[in-house]
Amino acid sequence: MSSKNTIVCLAAAAAIPWISPSFAEQDLGLIGQLHEPLAEHCEQEEINAIADANERFKFSFECGRRLFDTRFNALDGGGGNVGDGGRYSGVPRADLDGPGEWANHFPARRSGPDGEACSICHIDPLTGSGAAALNIILDPLSSGELGQFIQRNTTSMLGAGPIQLLAEEMTARLQATRDRARATACATQQPQSTPLTAKRVSFGIAVVACNPDQDDNSQITGIESDLIVRPFGWKGVQSNLRAFNRGAGHNDIGVQAEELVGEGVDGDFDGVANELLVGDMTGLSIYLASQPRPVTRLELANLGLLEELGQEPLLRPERRSIIRGRSAFNDIGCTACHKPALRLNNTVYSEPSANVAHRDEIFPSGLDPVGAGVNPLSPVSFDVAKDVIDNQFVVNGRTVGLGNIETNNRGRGVVRLYGDLKRHDMGPELAEPVDDLGVEGSVWLTKELWGIGSTGPYLHDGRATTLSEAIVAHGGEGEDSRNNFASLPVESQTDVITFLNNLLLVRVEAD
Repeated sequence: MSSKNTIVCLAAAAAIPWISPSFAEQDLGLIGQLHEPLAEHCEQEEINAIADANERFKFSFECGRRLFDTRFNALDGGGGNVGDGGRYSGVPRADLDGPGEWANHFPARRSGPDGEACSICHIDPLTGSGAAALNIILDPLSSGELGQFIQRNTTSMLGAGPIQLLAEEMTARLQATRDRARATACATQQPQSTPLTAKRVSFGIAVVACNPDQDDNSQITGIESDLIVRPFGWKGVQSNLRAFNRGAGHNDIGVQAEELVGEGVDGDFDGVANELLVGDMTGLSIYLASQPRPVTRLELANLGLLEELGQEPLLRPERRSIIRGRSAFNDIGCTACHKPALRLNNTVYSEPSANVAHRDEIFPSGLDPVGAGVNPLSPVSFDVAKDVIDNQFVVNGRTVGLGNIETNNRGRGVVRLYGDLKRHDMGPELAEPVDDLGVEGSVWLTKELWGIGSTGPYLHDGRATTLSEAIVAHGGEGEDSRNNFASLPVESQTDVITFLNNLLLVRVEAD
């Protein structure tokens, strides 16, 4: 690990003539004599040079862990020129359109920069979630009008690796279904109507022609017509963690990946280029992908871990209420979208993904991933059912890797996510005033409920301070379940909430 590249680029970037005066006047050279960049960067060449696959994984994980907690300073390129000498902005500033200011940053800004580190918003050290006060404020249309602003509450990233693996397998299944129908359409010279189902989740019907331009995609639901399952972001718009991290670095922290803006390019006019290296993005992706999966109070009690983790004992009345609530949750129709578990055939996470739909063929900056050392033929990989580093406990004399996902007797992964990785129309109450990233204002990706008992507030903007508020806000495709919940006796409603509060996030870092 090193900070060499950032410092080298700093000297060149400080002299770029189109940096606004408020930033050019800051003598970063002088600052660099008195202080040092804080980020410990990870070179992709260092990662690739490690022959042992497990050691390569651990090295990448540690690199990502350090970067996730780094409070990037001016020498690292943290923040950006948001005008009037400022480096961070709690709200979008489309009105700041002077030379090098907010409105001229590239790629175009959606928010902030808001804070110095990933952990500023993912502030809870155990869960990675955030309070409503830390909501990200976005201006998708760059209108500068308050009525067009939207908000996003910080979610936990625990269990992110299995989520991406599920998406990869669902994408492969859906696209294979379409491709078989296209082959038949070409053979018969007749359009073919085919149901689109992956892991028992229906995405509607595709009418497929031999010529793709003549496909009828009007009956496809909950997914784009390319049939790529995008499991990240409240709108379900990012297909992999690397893309998620690039966007968060740029928009929220103001550290721009060279694979996003280009080598030696200072897209946020803060006097620093190459703020995140290609190896950094690999490390961050592996770190997030290997976060432990959520657990339950029932599970912790059965292992005798509740007291060790500072939890209240699970008494018999609560245990019975959880079991009744789980049944009621199903009976009122919530599991139509919040599916209790999805099966995973491949439990090995790879960065980059083996599935071309879930990796970059070319980075957004035009940089070739393979040429930069990010090669799907030699990825960083680990098994989400065996290799998760955190949440290791000794129970009755044996080590239990509680962070690993479960496997069934056929060796398949069992991801108890309570979700379906599909978009749904949730009605007018949860609709935003503008569409975001091409997704309608009322349409949202099903939020996985595993860990929901640890992550209040709830919903996309943290508007719900209790789980019952979140339930009654459901409309559109969730309206029937909301009404069914409202019709339950109070005792049964309490059971449902007790069941949801039983779904916990736990993270205990390995020594």
